[in-house]
Amino acid sequence: MKETKTAKAGTDCPTLLHYLARVLMRSNERIILFVEELPHVEAAARVSVQTVLTSVSGVTNGLEHVKDEIKTLKQTKVVGTTDRFTLIMEPFVAQVTPQVQALQNMSSQVNQELRELLVYFGEQPDGAEGIKPEDFFGMVMSFSSALQKAALRCKPSHHQRQQLGPRCSWKKRKHQHLQP
Repeated sequence: MKETKTAKAGTDCPTLLHYLARVLMRSNERIILFVEELPHVEAAARVSVQTVLTSVSGVTNGLEHVKDEIKTLKQTKVVGTTDRFTLIMEPFVAQVTPQVQALQNMSSQVNQELRELLVYFGEQPDGAEGIKPEDFFGMVMSFSSALQKAALRCKPSHHQRQQLGPRCSWKKRKHQHLQP
């Protein structure tokens, strides 16, 4: 939008983004600051969702590995050994299993909601052309910043037109008597 020129590109409205900013300023100026209602978008742009999902998967797989190890050691336990692995790890596994399951459920839910968000905004979440969520959030931040800058650039022009408006209408009224 920053490079798309309008049909009548001028200094007051050189791009489509400037035109959009000008229209939004006329209808509801607060819309230009929409990013203020999305305080976590900037942080979301800095988080690699794939890395988080991989980490959660690693924790889940690690817990399953510990459970398998406990099961194997219980089956092969030799009487009189001083190995305390099962004695210590069983309570630990019992304590963290619900937390790890909750973490896994949350990561699945977040992943699903991110996919739905991307589809909602017309993006493809999968495949070679798929956009990463962090790139999408970065794009939202970039658009917001560009829109605010365009609005600041358009604002003086809009203000100048408002100031010139009364003068122009005064000139029309002043010279109306000269028309036949």
